[in-house]
Amino acid sequence: MSHSNKQHQMTELIAALEGVAGRVRELEAEAAKALHDLDDAATYRRKLEDKTWLLLEMPETLEPLLAGIEKKKAEKIRGKLRSFARRAEPALELGSPFYMSALLYPEDPREGAKNDLDLFIERLRDESGLGPPN
Repeated sequence: MSHSNKQHQMTELIAALEGVAGRVRELEAEAAKALHDLDDAATYRRKLEDKTWLLLEMPETLEPLLAGIEKKKAEKIRGKLRSFARRAEPALELGSPFYMSALLYPEDPREGAKNDLDLFIERLRDESGLGPPN
């Protein structure tokens, strides 16, 4: 596969990851609104479960996009996607809204700080020479 095709594959993968990250942010915002504005614990839990399922399914969902990426790089990315999924699985098993809400964030998150998925995407962009999103 040519360099430009590999670059195209990486661009597609990053776009897909950005789509997941955007959906995660939407679900987190919807969950927060349900809990804080509407006092709706059931919707809060459902939105967080949806977020957690997104993370759990990422390795399988994005696997086809890894096919055209250099093997060593694809393995590193695959490992990171599996890491996100491994952290999501116990959150669902426990059914803990707190655990689900904390996925992707450090122990003591700062307001407005990027989550682990956003930082991963940023690193992939930098390593691929793609720069920040438009």
